[in-house]
Amino acid sequence: MTASKATTKRAALPWRWIGRRRHFRSRALPGELIKENDAVESIREIASLVRSVAEEVSVDIRNRCYADRFPNGWCQVTSRVMGKLLHNLGEDGFKLVFGKRELVIDAETGRGSEPTHVWLDRDGVIVDITADQFSEEISDPVLVTTDRSWHDTWLDQQEYDLDDVSGQLECALYEAIVDHPAWHIRYLSLPNHSTALK
Repeated sequence: MTASKATTKRAALPWRWIGRRRHFRSRALPGELIKENDAVESIREIASLVRSVAEEVSVDIRNRCYADRFPNGWCQVTSRVMGKLLHNLGEDGFKLVFGKRELVIDAETGRGSEPTHVWLDRDGVIVDITADQFSEEISDPVLVTTDRSWHDTWLDQQEYDLDDVSGQLECALYEAIVDHPAWHIRYLSLPNHSTALK
């Protein structure tokens, strides 16, 4: 009876230790839970590398493509490229999410602007590598999270299927990343990896 109660109490905890890592419980079976957490960590690793390489190559790319200073205005481009890279690595199912804010009037110029933002989402897992362009609100350069609190401040959200990268800026960024030595070392040797744009 005592052992049964102890087992019940342990099972009710919202987390459990696996090795030295604490995994939060979900409705998934134990094996699925481990796989789910490992997938998120893998995506975070990919996103961090993509962000790092994008920062490095963006100066050359924006000079050629007349783009804004990274990460300002790069959210759609990086999200589409990130989605393609994840697809190449077998991480499918992400959607492109567009959101906007209410019209803001500049006090000095009197001009109005409607801020917009784009990120990836798959079953509640958000991948956003340019959120820090809104530096007064977000400081983290890479967000891979299930916490929707900041992204829910973006209104009229619309989801779109990811298609292939296109346009000069997207193709330039994609090619710069897959040609980068850091990407070659970490991912190009994987058997299911593809760098083809089509």
